[in-house]
Amino acid sequence: SDTDTIVKVFASYSPAEIVLRAARESLPAPPTEARREDFDGAIGFVDVSGFTALSEKLFKQHGRRGSELLNQYINSYLSKLIDGISEHDGDVIKFAGDALQVVWRNRVETPPPDGSTRSLPGLVAQASRCCLALLEKLDNFS
Repeated sequence: SDTDTIVKVFASYSPAEIVLRAARESLPAPPTEARREDFDGAIGFVDVSGFTALSEKLFKQHGRRGSELLNQYINSYLSKLIDGISEHDGDVIKFAGDALQVVWRNRVETPPPDGSTRSLPGLVAQASRCCLALLEKLDNFS
């Protein structure tokens, strides 16, 4: 249906917490007004190091085709970043060129099986573990 298509498109551009909230509704639909929610969380800014230098190098070596190669590279790299962030319960909340803004928080819709919540220091530690794992996994990515 048209509603299903709209929701799927909306979901692909939305933080997981918003998607999970919509999934609980009997008739999910995109929000029609802003909603505020206060919560403890850790925020991380994940940036692709060397992006400008890479884009200049590819342009010099390949001309216009360099931008196509850069697009393929950055899409592949961002995909790996997003997978790693998701593995550590992070949620991408914003894309900014070659960077991502990520939040780690206690999810209301999907709490841990034991019902516990993580403290703010625990969320900061989780974000730090994620970022260190990304550095280890994606250093010298090609």
